[in-house]
Order: sequence, then structure tokens, then C-alpha cells
Amino acid sequence: MIVNILAFIVGIIIFLGGIYYLINEKDDKESKKIYTITSVIGVIVSFITSYNLFL
Repeated sequence: MIVNILAFIVGIIIFLGGIYYLINEKDDKESKKIYTITSVIGVIVSFITSYNLFL
């Protein structure tokens, strides 16, 4: 249970970090691609762990 909560928090932090840097580096195409992938990974981690938390 504790691991799932920590993983959920880490997923949210990864998502927010990706969004933050995506906004800051919106002019660079390569950075935009990297930070979009990072944000998607954060969302996936958050959804998987939230699914495990509520089962």
C-alpha cells in the first residue's frame, strides 16, 4: 500500500515536471518531444498506481 502511494506521488511529480519543462522549452522541437513523452509516462504511472490503490 505504501509503495503504491509513493509511486502515485512520483507519477504526479514526473507529469508536472514534464509539463513545466514543456512550457519552458516550447520553441525547441526535440525538447518538446522529450517532455511530452515524460509527461505521458507520468500519467501512465499515476493511472496504474491509482488503479491498484482503489482495488
